[in-house]
Amino acid sequence: MCKSKVMLVTIGLVLLIGLVGTVAVGAVEPKPEAPPPLLAPPDPVGYERQSSSDVPIVADDGRPVAQFSQPPAEFAESVEVYLPEMKPWEDPEEEAYAVLASVRYSGSGGTILVTTAQPSPGALRQIEAPGEQAIRLAGETDAWLSTDMGGDFPNRVLFIQDDLIVTVAGDLPPAELQELAEQVVIK
Repeated sequence: MCKSKVMLVTIGLVLLIGLVGTVAVGAVEPKPEAPPPLLAPPDPVGYERQSSSDVPIVADDGRPVAQFSQPPAEFAESVEVYLPEMKPWEDPEEEAYAVLASVRYSGSGGTILVTTAQPSPGALRQIEAPGEQAIRLAGETDAWLSTDMGGDFPNRVLFIQDDLIVTVAGDLPPAELQELAEQVVIK
């Protein structure tokens, strides 16, 4: 009799712990992920090397490409461009983002990624503060800084221009990344 009571209590505790654990796991909200414009394109194979780093990058289909007006020498040893296939919005009112272009600049200073993304009309209306800290670039452009985001490009400066989201990402200190973001133009 005593063994069966102990067994019932033990089974009850195991079930209670399992139930509490399941509820607790369901109650913990995952850390929000950065929206796609803040992330580097997933496949580095998609980048194509440019023949020269001093010519403006122009997409054959006319899409806008954010890039350095003149790449700094320490990042101009290799310039590669990623131009993913463009598709129309399935539902323009949904929150969605499309990477239009990404330019990877590499050299003795490290690697900098300049990405042009387009939010859907629905997403554009919802954007409030797409970064951790509001900053201002030269020319009175509002921008946002995010740091320690992990990966190869943990620090990012993001600004919105002409309904496009431009992200400048790298492992440089935030002040240096901000200076580089001030040299970005959309062509």
